[in-house]
Amino acid sequence: MPLGDAAHLVVAILAIGMGLASWLTDPADRINRALALCLVIIGLLQALEPAVATAGRVFWTLVGEVLESSAILAGMEWGRRIGRSARGRRGVAAHWLFRVSQLLTVVLMGLSAGYVLIAPEQATSDAGGLIKVRGIEFAIFAPVLGSALTAAGIAIVLLLTTRLDSTDALRLRMLYMATPFLIGALVFSHWVEPYLVAVGLVILSASSVRYLTILGRRGDFMGQFLSPQVAQEVRAHGLDHLLERRRTVLTVVVADLRGFSAYARERASDEIFGLLESFYQAVGDAARAHGGTVKDHAGDGVVILVGAPFQVTHHARRGIELAFTLQSAVRDMLIRDGHAPRVGLGIGLATGRVTVGALRGAGRLEYGAVGNPVVLAARLCNRAADGEILADTRTRDEAGGGGHWTAVDQPPETLKGFPRPVPICALRLQTVGASGETIGR
Repeated sequence: MPLGDAAHLVVAILAIGMGLASWLTDPADRINRALALCLVIIGLLQALEPAVATAGRVFWTLVGEVLESSAILAGMEWGRRIGRSARGRRGVAAHWLFRVSQLLTVVLMGLSAGYVLIAPEQATSDAGGLIKVRGIEFAIFAPVLGSALTAAGIAIVLLLTTRLDSTDALRLRMLYMATPFLIGALVFSHWVEPYLVAVGLVILSASSVRYLTILGRRGDFMGQFLSPQVAQEVRAHGLDHLLERRRTVLTVVVADLRGFSAYARERASDEIFGLLESFYQAVGDAARAHGGTVKDHAGDGVVILVGAPFQVTHHARRGIELAFTLQSAVRDMLIRDGHAPRVGLGIGLATGRVTVGALRGAGRLEYGAVGNPVVLAARLCNRAADGEILADTRTRDEAGGGGHWTAVDQPPETLKGFPRPVPICALRLQTVGASGETIGR
């Protein structure tokens, strides 16, 4: 095999492989699909180039002309889809400039096909030297192709001056940089062409690697909003396993700052922001230590699940331990930062069967937990005074005896949403008095 043909074959494999990899990365992403199509067509062009370059092969030359225009169309569609997130007049103008460039490319496809059919001898042979395009071909095709590329180039510049996401801006810049090499392959001779295409592919590959790197960093950042256990569950079993809807028995812990609203009205917003940040940090540390998952941050309140999205043994006992850890940590934080005694913390716990899984709506996913225990824990939290932890009797019973805590029965409470008074208990730490007697507090 001649060296030039081998180079075409290597570049063809590289382009088709990149196209398939781009598609497999996210088949549902319309932007990825456009890039994948462009790369696969470029690969097919390179694979057919030895046949197209052979004099007298009218059919293969015609196929090559159609593929060249199709690759340009797919590349422009990739740029147009990237720019769809742009807002305002510049985004609209860029969209229509891409459409104009695609229309001109369709005209170019028709002219190229017509030229092959009308003048097959000239169309199937290259001009001598470094440039394979003859003067008459340049006069026919250059104005159309140049206008199409100019319109697309202006569209990219317009998009880059809008407030695009950094990943979209990166891909548009790389498209802008790769285009001269890929288009140059249409003009330069057979032996130079694969090297120009290879340079263009390297630029596009660099943009893909950088794009995935940025997405990975964003994933790490978003991972800060999930418990490490949830992140581990995603890595081990995937999102589908995490988000599937199922019924399970778990313990719900709801905590809410006491006196927060009145306190917040008297303080600067930065100070309140710092208070909430410290509170959320304490919540995250306590949940992590006892296998809980923070499901919701709702202002000055939080909802923690012990037993979902992954199974936890002895969830009731661990939920109670979590509540004591959180109460102690928040109390120390409030005293240290000067928020006590104006601000305190009340906690409610409930155990029972709930439905957990992904709630889909408004273009987003939220991990939800639905059932009486969630409502009951919230109601008990509302009833709990500063420093108090209230739980339903099922949580107490499933937790069993605690060596360092005790459950003190309280009068049944009439709670909103429950037809009968609910038996509850107050959870208290046990301490040893001076006489050696164990007492609750």
